Amino acid sequence: MIYQLSPVAKTAEITISSASITLSLANNTLYTFSSSAITEINLSAAAGMKYCGFEFAAPASAPTFSYPADGVNDWIFEGADCADGVFIPDASTRYRVAIEQGFGTYVGTVQKVSVLE
Repeated sequence: MIYQLSPVAKTAEITISSASITLSLANNTLYTFSSSAITEINLSAAAGMKYCGFEFAAPASAPTFSYPADGVNDWIFEGADCADGVFIPDASTRYRVAIEQGFGTYVGTVQKVSVLE
């Protein structure tokens, strides 16, 4: 399967090497979290964010994953390691996530790329 952010071409690729990641997702941007010791990922969406994506490798101890529960925009995740709209990363696993916004809802599609040894 070919991984695409969206029908719109990405405008930026950003690598983040922090273990504790707090990120406001920008439109048409691919983020790569390069740390091998991620402890937490906290996401929000910047104004005008329609499409973006990120990829990361969860270390031996799975990171916490959070996003706003502000009652304004819903966040729903589907795909690998998702249950009832919630994404719970497994330890020692590489993921790709594409997020698309529409009608007040952010939908994240989670793909498990590989299990790390």
